[in-house]
Amino acid sequence: MQKLPVRLSKILFIAILALNSWNASADDVSDALAQARTVMGFCEVLSAGVGQCFNPNLGSTNDKVKQKFEDLATSVQAMEADVSSKNRAAISQDVDTIQSTLEGFATPSPFPANLECGTERECLEMGFAGNANYPACLPVNGDEHANAQYVALEQLLDVALPTLAKKMQALGGATFPNATP
Repeated sequence: MQKLPVRLSKILFIAILALNSWNASADDVSDALAQARTVMGFCEVLSAGVGQCFNPNLGSTNDKVKQKFEDLATSVQAMEADVSSKNRAAISQDVDTIQSTLEGFATPSPFPANLECGTERECLEMGFAGNANYPACLPVNGDEHANAQYVALEQLLDVALPTLAKKMQALGGATFPNATP
């Protein structure tokens, strides 16, 4: 058997890689769907947590925060549909949505909230911190950051959303066996 010239073998190798794009397995799809449900669960806890932890005198602000979590849950539900339908283009858009959502939590907080906290995330952390005046949002063992709502916020922003973005990004670059065009 004759060896191919090095240059030709490199070209052939690249061509084979291009033709054999990664196929999404059922496990990859299942993992992404499970992660989407995790994010929606955190959104549900946090939406309810606004009423449990936030100062009730800040009615319209609280409504906006609650709506933000509900909108995120709705977006993630749409992402589930994109994954289930194996729509690569929509999945790629979904990754952009997740990234912009995460960036949104880092934006400067509006006036007058910016007098108390610098970013939307800091305001949320302050709002979800345990408070002895709110029975459903009590500090745990004296730690104001150990209640369910505060932990849910940290898990959503630091783990669940970034993990969902990675899983969706991988699926956006995948080909789906038996997908309908």
